[in-house]
Amino acid sequence: YVIGKTGTSDNFADASVIAGNKKMTVGVRFGYDNEGEGYDKDGNFGFGPERGLGEEETGGRVALPVVEYVFRQVYENGYIDFSDIANDPEVIEIEQAWDKYLENYAKPQ
Repeated sequence: YVIGKTGTSDNFADASVIAGNKKMTVGVRFGYDNEGEGYDKDGNFGFGPERGLGEEETGGRVALPVVEYVFRQVYENGYIDFSDIANDPEVIEIEQAWDKYLENYAKPQ
């Protein structure tokens, strides 16, 4: 199982996710180092007010897929031994709910 929290700043300037389970934690942030840097509503890059990653580029949309990829790579390649929690019925239920969420909400449109 994985639990997490997404975050998006005003004007879509930053998008982030922090997620974890009993064995590992992953944090991902997309954004710019300088305030006001990014894309305007017309898609032009530069500096100025109301600039960011782009309209509707939220933590769930841009950062969550990266977190999913990291967790899947760690799990599938056996970098961390999850065997002690992998067969727990509560963990299985949580994982199924997480997979359903990812299928329905986290894929780019």
